[in-house]
Amino acid sequence: MADPVLSRLEIQTIIIECASAISAVDDERISPGTDLVFELGLAGDDGVDLIDAIRASTGALLGSYDFYNHFGPEAAFAMHPGESLTVAQLVDLIEDDLCGR
Repeated sequence: MADPVLSRLEIQTIIIECASAISAVDDERISPGTDLVFELGLAGDDGVDLIDAIRASTGALLGSYDFYNHFGPEAAFAMHPGESLTVAQLVDLIEDDLCGR
C-alpha cells in the first residue's frame, strides 16, 4: 500500500482549520478529541461544508462513508440521534481513504 500524500499531522491540521472556519471556534480550542458534531455543533449544511472543504484540501473521496449518521439534517438537529465524530476519527477515515487507493 502506498503512503498517503499527507501526514497524519497535516490531515489533522486541515480538519482543524476547516472546522474552525465553519464553526467560528478558534482553532487553538480544537484538538484531536474535539467532537465536531456535539462540541462544535456542526450539523446539516455545516457538516456538508466541512466534509466538502476537507475533501478539496486533502484529495480524499470519502465516497462510501455516510456522514448523515453524524451530521443529520440541520433543521432537525435537536431531534437527530447523531453519532459523535472527533477530529481524530475523521483523520483515521481520511488516512484509510488515501491509503486505500
